[in-house]
Amino acid sequence: MKPSDQYDIAHMIGNKIISELPRLRQIWMELNRPPIQFNLISNFYRHESELYGFQKFTLQIVATLRSLAPEGHGFSNDFREVIRCGTGHEFRPEDNEHWPQHVGPIIHAFFHARCLLDIAIQCVDLTGLPTEFSFLGVAMLMPLFDPRGSLDIP
Repeated sequence: MKPSDQYDIAHMIGNKIISELPRLRQIWMELNRPPIQFNLISNFYRHESELYGFQKFTLQIVATLRSLAPEGHGFSNDFREVIRCGTGHEFRPEDNEHWPQHVGPIIHAFFHARCLLDIAIQCVDLTGLPTEFSFLGVAMLMPLFDPRGSLDIP
């Protein structure tokens, strides 16, 4: 990829972040309510089946991140694999026997998606200007997207 291509891709992502910022912030605020943050970890240690419900938050974030993809790009294979492994699960009582193995991927996927959402918002918030974005922040998001990737999660 030529430097000018990277610059153009960064601009596409940055401009999409600016246009999607209200939706990004709305999701971020929902996810930052103390009960949600605390429940994920406490549900892990209590073996609570409600932890499986965090998959819906992961998929909600993924849908929002999908809207930031530059034209002609999908998600990287690594991101798609993390999300695929951490979604689509239903609780079964026998999961308690090997709890970390069953719910670890759910937590992993949620935190990956959540971290990328945080980075996207910080791309604009760090500048202090509602119509500007940080190239450094966008550079951290660029590996999420791949011109050979797909926006679908298998």
